[in-house]
Amino acid sequence: MRVNRNVLSASQTAEKRWLKFLASFDHTDDRRSRIEEIASHHRQGKVCRVIQRFQGAFNYCFRLRFDEDGEEWILRFPVLGNTMNPLAKAQNEVAVMHFLREKTTIPVPKVIAFSVATGDFVGLGPYIIMEFVDGIPLDDVLLDEKDGRLRDVSDSVLEKIYRQIARIYLQLFTHSFPKIGALSMEETESDRVWSVTSGPLTFKMNEIERMGGVRVGASDAPYDSTIDYFNALAEQSLLHLRNNPLASQDEEEARGDYQSIYTLKLMAKHFAAKHDTPFRLFCDDLRFGNILVDKSYTIVAIIDWEFCYAAPAAFLCSPPWWLTGTEPFEWSDRDLENYDAKLKVFLELLEEEEEEGRYGLGHTLSSLMREFRRDGTFWYNLAIRESFPLAGVMRHCLDTKPFQNPQSPDDLEEFSRCKMNQRQEYENFIRTREANQGDGRHISQLGQENDGIAL
Repeated sequence: MRVNRNVLSASQTAEKRWLKFLASFDHTDDRRSRIEEIASHHRQGKVCRVIQRFQGAFNYCFRLRFDEDGEEWILRFPVLGNTMNPLAKAQNEVAVMHFLREKTTIPVPKVIAFSVATGDFVGLGPYIIMEFVDGIPLDDVLLDEKDGRLRDVSDSVLEKIYRQIARIYLQLFTHSFPKIGALSMEETESDRVWSVTSGPLTFKMNEIERMGGVRVGASDAPYDSTIDYFNALAEQSLLHLRNNPLASQDEEEARGDYQSIYTLKLMAKHFAAKHDTPFRLFCDDLRFGNILVDKSYTIVAIIDWEFCYAAPAAFLCSPPWWLTGTEPFEWSDRDLENYDAKLKVFLELLEEEEEEGRYGLGHTLSSLMREFRRDGTFWYNLAIRESFPLAGVMRHCLDTKPFQNPQSPDDLEEFSRCKMNQRQEYENFIRTREANQGDGRHISQLGQENDGIAL
């Protein structure tokens, strides 16, 4: 499915507006930035200085150093326009980071403070302050700048990194949850308690709204079963296809997307039966770019846990798709062969870690990863979490046995024709609005308005 260019423009406009507002407090041409006041407030007013600024996909970060002792913090704001639900995103991440620091040895930065900007800073939104960890993102170490593929690194370096990732997966696998959804945290005077009280906040939900203009998955309740969640994920994709007028470029694409979603829903029961409960923590955005290492390739921190939630166990028990750096929907046959070769190395190291016995799991996780790579679960889990690159993932699904000879929906042809009518009406609507700007609205505000153009 395709991006709605008008919605994306609106999101980019919101991002620029928010960044301009942020910059009004951050006087880079002056000795001091007012942003420092926010951090100082959380350390008895002690003086600090902004020494670095950087922006990621979803967050704008300030690195600050305190004059008194040189301690360094990261002050991080979700970027409005890139993040569709900044408060829930920040709350979710804080709960997950506290859980991981308390219940595992996974290296996660210490959370110092979480709040929402107030007073003069109202409008900046929520923020997290965490300790600064000095490290190099693994994608800078391992991946080629031009094509994003693995560089020619030594076997010993790659094995050291893969072994540490295996330990992280094993630790995540040791903790289970009774429902699927976002982690919430309650703090008492002596303890923290985590529970799953709402539906998950996912990368898919954020991107469909940011680039497609369709809000999906805004469930107030967690899910009790994998089959319920798989059906909900398929419904999210269908809502996107129906309500984003530019989701399909032509009738062939519309048929392919509709068929893909129909197939995913038909196959939900089959794949939900695989290791259904209990549920495990899974992060949509765990990848090389969010893993920091030191000069000896030891992992010193894993960051960006905002899209982490209690998920179907099969999500965590599927092999990490990012072991070679590139996205699965882009894979050629050669890329797939390369991935399987690297996965073989990873699984051998995972088995060695399981044999150490410290996790008490036997070979459960490595066995499931092998099974899920072989029986199509790996591809189904990727497809059900995707929306925009769905077709690229589904072509791999169709190569596996469970997806052979899929049924087609009865209304496939009718749907594709209606979809093209919807697209044409929408484009006519856009052209008319561009020619008549009398109501004062910018073209970037379009795309999130149905104006009766629905399927």
